[in-house]
Amino acid sequence: MQELNINIKTFEQLTTHELYEILRARFMVFVMEQHCDYPDPDRVDYNAIHFFIMEKNEVVSYARLFQKEGSDTWRFGRMLTTIRGKGYAKRLLKEIIAYTKQMGASSLSIEAQMHAVRFYEKFGFKTYGKPFLDAGIEHIEMINKQIQEMEQK
Repeated sequence: MQELNINIKTFEQLTTHELYEILRARFMVFVMEQHCDYPDPDRVDYNAIHFFIMEKNEVVSYARLFQKEGSDTWRFGRMLTTIRGKGYAKRLLKEIIAYTKQMGASSLSIEAQMHAVRFYEKFGFKTYGKPFLDAGIEHIEMINKQIQEMEQK
C-alpha cells in the first residue's frame, strides 16, 4: 500500500481550501449519498482535531476528534471515505487511535452507523446501549476502553 499523507489539524490551522474540501466531502457522503437531513456545520468543528487524507486536491477520507469536556475520554465522528476499498478509513482510524493514545486518553468512542459496527470492532470497539436513529440512520454507541494497551497493527 502506498504511503498516505494524513493531515492532522486544528480548525485554525485548516486552509480555506482544506475546510471547503472537508465540508464538500461531508456533504457528498452524508447528505447526497446517505440522504441525511441534518445541520452538518454544528460548531463542534471549532474545537475538533481534523484528520484527513487528500488525493488530487480533494478530501478522500476524513474524521474529526474531540475531547469530552472535563475528562480524558475522546470521541470521533463524521468518519467518511469518498473512495472505498483503498484502506483509507483503516489508516485514518489507526492514526486517530495513535493520537488519542499519545494524548493519554482513557477511552475513545463513536456513535457508529450500524453498517460500520464490524469495522470498528476490528479495532477493539464494543457496542453499548441500544441502537438509535440519528438523521434517519440507525446508529449505536461504541467505545474502546483499552486505548493505552492497544498495539498498532
